[in-house]
Amino acid sequence: MSKFDSQFYSRYRPLYPGGLYATWKTHLDAGGICSPYQALDVGCGTGHSILSACRGGVDASWTALDSDPEMLTEARSFLRTHAGAVNYVVASAERLPFESETLDLVQVASAFHWMRAEETASEFLRVLRMNGLLAMCEYQFPKSKDLLNLNEWIRREFNLRWKAPQQRPRGSFKEITSIFRQNPRFQLLEDGPHPMMLSMSADDLLGLLLSQSRVLHFENLLDLNEILDFRSSLLDHLESEMKGQNWNFDFALSYVLFRKVA
Repeated sequence: MSKFDSQFYSRYRPLYPGGLYATWKTHLDAGGICSPYQALDVGCGTGHSILSACRGGVDASWTALDSDPEMLTEARSFLRTHAGAVNYVVASAERLPFESETLDLVQVASAFHWMRAEETASEFLRVLRMNGLLAMCEYQFPKSKDLLNLNEWIRREFNLRWKAPQQRPRGSFKEITSIFRQNPRFQLLEDGPHPMMLSMSADDLLGLLLSQSRVLHFENLLDLNEILDFRSSLLDHLESEMKGQNWNFDFALSYVLFRKVA
């Protein structure tokens, strides 16, 4: 069974801010790599990170790779009218179906925590050309500085009611990416938080919640009527807390950029 509902993911997951991509061309140019780049998005989901990169000015021929065929089906629909020609591949990050040293750019957006780190890192090193870039980012579930009670309620629900019994903490973004930070074959180029603030309604927040793997796990334990009741009560609670207004939510986006140097 899929870890996500691809339609909720496609409709409600946000795009990434354009500023993430501002320096990629400069770094690639410095490494002697010219556009259009051969680029791979690993764990692409429904294509939000590819569209974000395209809108951020990245001139590339993209391959969208995901292990979930439903996600790629949704990505085809999502990207059809928003991006150029994209190649779609069902495969795992741990066994990339590409020749060695054929890619200029690998992007992983809010997905590396699902991958086996050592095998995936080896594959990234194998498929990247010398001086190619590895870009990684991840956001947290958003919080509003004005809705502290709602933030805490969502945190409790995630950690108590919706959490799968076997689910373990994934660690901080710095911990997740430590395998690249400690590898001398990668040069760290950029590292730090990046602004990502969005205005959201109760409907927006509901859709984002329903795109989360923990909520999907919880709904898998319910019958159809219970799911409908759960979603209705969830929306009622959000509307009550948000009082019919849109609020600014901070996604606490973390971002890191590496160059392959050996």
